[in-house]
Amino acid sequence: MKQWLLAAALLAGCAPSGPSTERPTLHLLTTPSVYWGGGDIASAVQGKTERPPLIGHLESAWRIVLLDIARPGQLKPVSLLFIVQPQALAPDELVALDDWVRAGGHVLILADPDLRQSSSLPKGDARQPPPSTLLLPLLTHWGLTLIPDPPGVPRRMIRSADGLVPAPGSGRWISQSRDCTVTAAVIARCTLGKGVAVSVADADFAISAKDSAAQEAGQRLIDQLLEDLGPDQRRTKEENRDGKGRI
Repeated sequence: MKQWLLAAALLAGCAPSGPSTERPTLHLLTTPSVYWGGGDIASAVQGKTERPPLIGHLESAWRIVLLDIARPGQLKPVSLLFIVQPQALAPDELVALDDWVRAGGHVLILADPDLRQSSSLPKGDARQPPPSTLLLPLLTHWGLTLIPDPPGVPRRMIRSADGLVPAPGSGRWISQSRDCTVTAAVIARCTLGKGVAVSVADADFAISAKDSAAQEAGQRLIDQLLEDLGPDQRRTKEENRDGKGRI
């Protein structure tokens, strides 16, 4: 197990038992910097550095379980998966993800063609997300084409139930399959076998927003998309976020 996953497991193991165990489980596949931030993992575990706002928000309502690989053994217990701009997955992992969705899995994917996130890590460091999504082979297989926004165009806004969410450096989807419907320019929903995959052509709205208003708007959009994928878990999640069963 990678060091950052081990640290996350240890941190989760330190959480008190009790009502918080009622939190529904959300599996997360991403990079270390998205989960821990750009600093030292030990400092984050010790509470000396602030965790990314998105992760703190998710952990207030979900029991987060990290994945570092996406093969059948790791995906077997997963029902709801959140993928955020990961590093390259091996071909057999992409096949496993496809099989898992078609067997009934539900996944929310943030696939950014032009990530604007700033980082203190060296350029090309594997701990940070890639500048452009590396999931195109899987998304293309599902019938989606990602068209990046050209340079210099006004930033795109994602319309959600709570208003508009800024999405800098995003793109738009074109569906070439009856399985996939583009519900908004940047959001596509694919019904594949028994499962569902929702893909957003931006990740900056979730991990790079600087001001609190933009962060909260992005977090509410994530909440909405996850709730649409797992409506049976909504009540438990909302109770935890209201403070019932919260750590």
